[in-house]
Amino acid sequence: MKYLIIPITTIFLLFSCCIKHKEDNAFKERYFNMLDSMSSYYEFTEMDRDIPIPILMERSKEFEKRVEYLRCLTNIKFHFTEVEHIPVYDTKSDFDSDINALKKWYEINKYEMTNHKADSIVLKKIKNKNLRIWR
Repeated sequence: MKYLIIPITTIFLLFSCCIKHKEDNAFKERYFNMLDSMSSYYEFTEMDRDIPIPILMERSKEFEKRVEYLRCLTNIKFHFTEVEHIPVYDTKSDFDSDINALKKWYEINKYEMTNHKADSIVLKKIKNKNLRIWR
């Protein structure tokens, strides 16, 4: 019996090391759609033209919902400021820093995250807040 423990343990370790982790494609798509939406908002606010206030307010509310969701999920502190209740990045490097931090978080957490788990994490963090932040 003692002689079987080492081979069985070795076989178990080999198989457990060879198991490939799998990303949840639905979570990946949703997560990167939020990042794309942030990029779209950044480009929208950087346009050199007058933007009607109602459109700007609507776009900024959508941006804030996504950012709040991502903030609760990732614990990343974002680098934008608010000017008259409108989120604005002071520099492109601030925006790029946030996007890179979000991509890095995804790479670290991609094998253990699903939409259900992400929503649960966010809901726990906003339970005592009056926030409506997604979908």
